[in-house]
Amino acid sequence: MQRAHRVAWELTHQQQIPSGQIIKHRCDAPSCVRPTHLQLGTMAENHRDMDAKGRRAKGNLTPY
Repeated sequence: MQRAHRVAWELTHQQQIPSGQIIKHRCDAPSCVRPTHLQLGTMAENHRDMDAKGRRAKGNLTPY
């Protein structure tokens, strides 16, 4: 079983997601599968993006 946004990216680009890469959502909607909203990146890039937008959860129950 795979997540829909990962399948959408792979079908659009006709390739597997490279090792060490994730699929980031430009729209910040985790359920989005629109190919123009999806891009390759690293987890570090994703965290920087979340921090810049103020969208990363903080508190005692988060692993960050």
